[in-house]
Amino acid sequence: MRIYNNRAILCRFFYFCRNNCYLCIKICIFAKYIYLQNMNIKYLVLYVTLLFLPLCKVEAQKNIYEINDRCYLYFMKSSSAIKSTASLSYADTMFSLGARLHDTKAQCLALTLKNLHYYYMQDEAMMIKTMHDTQRFAVKTPYKQYVFDPWNRLINYYANHERLSEALDQAKKYLKEAVRLNDSYGIPQGYRKLGDLYASLSDFDEALSQYSKALSLKKEMKNDRNINDIYIGMASTYCDTYRYDKAKYYYQKVIENNLNINIYMSYVGLFRAYAMEQLHPDSIEYYKRKCDQEFGSGMMSVSNTKHYYDALVYYYLNKDNYDKAFEYVDKLEPDETSIKLKALIYFCKGDYKNAYLNQSRFISEEAKKRINSNHNFITQLTAQLNKSNLEREKHALEMNNAIMKLQQSEAREKLMLLEKSQTTLELNNKQLALEKQKSNAERSELRSGKAELEAKNERVKALRQQDMTRYLTQQNRDRNNMMILAFLLLGVVMIFSSAYILLRQRQMKILKEEKDHVTDAYAIANEERDKAEKADKLKTIFLQNMSHEIRTPLNAIVGFNQILNSGIDYEITEEERHDMTESINNNAELLVKLVNDILDVSKFESGSYQMNLKPVCIQDVCMMSLKSLEVKAPKNVEISTDFDKGKIILSTDAQRIQQLLVNLLTNAYKYTEQGRIIVSCHERMQGQNERMPNQQVVEIAVSDTGPGIQPDMAEQVFNRFEKLNSFKQGTGLGLSICRQIANLLGGEIYVDTSYDKGARFVFLHPVV
Repeated sequence: MRIYNNRAILCRFFYFCRNNCYLCIKICIFAKYIYLQNMNIKYLVLYVTLLFLPLCKVEAQKNIYEINDRCYLYFMKSSSAIKSTASLSYADTMFSLGARLHDTKAQCLALTLKNLHYYYMQDEAMMIKTMHDTQRFAVKTPYKQYVFDPWNRLINYYANHERLSEALDQAKKYLKEAVRLNDSYGIPQGYRKLGDLYASLSDFDEALSQYSKALSLKKEMKNDRNINDIYIGMASTYCDTYRYDKAKYYYQKVIENNLNINIYMSYVGLFRAYAMEQLHPDSIEYYKRKCDQEFGSGMMSVSNTKHYYDALVYYYLNKDNYDKAFEYVDKLEPDETSIKLKALIYFCKGDYKNAYLNQSRFISEEAKKRINSNHNFITQLTAQLNKSNLEREKHALEMNNAIMKLQQSEAREKLMLLEKSQTTLELNNKQLALEKQKSNAERSELRSGKAELEAKNERVKALRQQDMTRYLTQQNRDRNNMMILAFLLLGVVMIFSSAYILLRQRQMKILKEEKDHVTDAYAIANEERDKAEKADKLKTIFLQNMSHEIRTPLNAIVGFNQILNSGIDYEITEEERHDMTESINNNAELLVKLVNDILDVSKFESGSYQMNLKPVCIQDVCMMSLKSLEVKAPKNVEISTDFDKGKIILSTDAQRIQQLLVNLLTNAYKYTEQGRIIVSCHERMQGQNERMPNQQVVEIAVSDTGPGIQPDMAEQVFNRFEKLNSFKQGTGLGLSICRQIANLLGGEIYVDTSYDKGARFVFLHPVV
């Protein structure tokens, strides 16, 4: 009889025996049997191949989990097909085979593979179910780490889907269970996972605290497993908080461990830290070469690639290569990090408008992220409150059921009393019937004593009537008592029900107030935190602007001074020397003005400046301002005034009024190359001004015939460091100081957008 003449089956045996050499002898015997049954040259060749196959040196894949080889074969099949349904079939076969072979570790791995499949398929419900199945099985085995492996995967799933509150809750339960089981793997991993989540929530202090706990436990246990993950988390957190020395220390610890785990992540992290610090050029170039080698090999992970591009942005910013910096920013995903980097590039480039727009966009994205996080937290809190309300409603239903059972018991008692009364009546009727029969018999026998018997019957009848009357009276009394008792019980039930309803309403009101209080507290806390962050960012921007504005005139002064004072003969003409000297003087004046403006801004914002109010003539103040700038007046521009005929006396600070006018005139001189500049001063009665309609004011205006100001920029020009023309000299603080002076004097300053011949600035001073 021929057995298995299918060549494909023999090929499957051939492939199987490559990783199971100890079965080759059995397979060869089987092939010999086939050969004897079918004398075919094809099967003879297969037989010879199988016979000498054990002599071939075939390197089988190493069994890293140290489970049964047959189970490991199904493990590899399931792992390679993890995103298909075939993975589940291989995992089930592996679990059954592990049960037959008493290999509990293989069974734990099989359950973990099923959980991993649903993780990749994003099936949350099945992922949670397989996680519980794995935990129930693994907790009874010596391999407790498989209790936490799928749990860790669920936490990652929540974190990747921006469900950070749920991830944080699961991480806390993870750590609690690890402590209960006293698992050396789960406890440090729980602290590390909490550190990762707190870092994602930007709570860096708490993240570092959790990382430190995990690291100390690892050192106590003398267990280096997954310790590089802790070092990487601490280094990244220190880098995000600009503590580069600490970040570099922990990245170096990863490299010193020499475990070939996260080593290239450390190289990328060190390159990023040195590039952001910009203090050690040699180190930057060294770690850039290391990262370039890994990137060139094509083996760099997605996460490392992102950090690599991030570091390259800082690298090229340090070299003032803004095009390259923009190139690597564009390679990043369009998230808040890329927006922040674009703002930084625009700022370093001097494009403050785009820097401001991107920074505003970054702040908006961060706010949205925090709002979503708070929304998820409030949703979870609401679910808990709803659960509590459901428990209270369940308790109320149980009380109502108890009351219903009590009422049913009372009704049964009433029914039993009625049945007892009916039975008594029936017995009485039977007794009456017997007595009647007895009396008839006696009447028939003793006819002579008829009168006596009738009298006796009358007495019996009277007694019976009395008994019946007493019985009926007692019955009515009992019925009335039962009705009174029923009404009393009903009243008690109604009182208790009303009390319960009132108590529940009060509790609901208290819970609502507590919920509103918690919501308000969170809102206030978020608002205060946003204010603090905004103030910190504004401070940073202010210092950066100051360094830029101070550096420019200083560089000019130092450069021209070196040329003038150097001993080398540069063949400088007198005209060039005069121009250099004039440039030094102009930049020195600009630097002095910048310092004075900064001092003024500081005084105004601190609230320490007190206005020196005295009666002054406004026209005289205007003329003094014009005379102070007479030297700087443009040659081809006509300067004129337009004042009221009578003197206008105001109680004001003449020095600050003059400072305001000087700033306005300086801007007019700067931007007007030809035409005229007009300084006007008029007193406006109530109702004649649109900006302050209910007040009598003095209107001081400076008009020019320059390029003018676009209507959409009319408010923006009063911002700090705002310059419509970056090529014009100036600090960008003058108009901002003008607005602060106007506010302190109770007035208002604005750009007249209806003026179409140039620019017109109007200052309204109230008449007190």
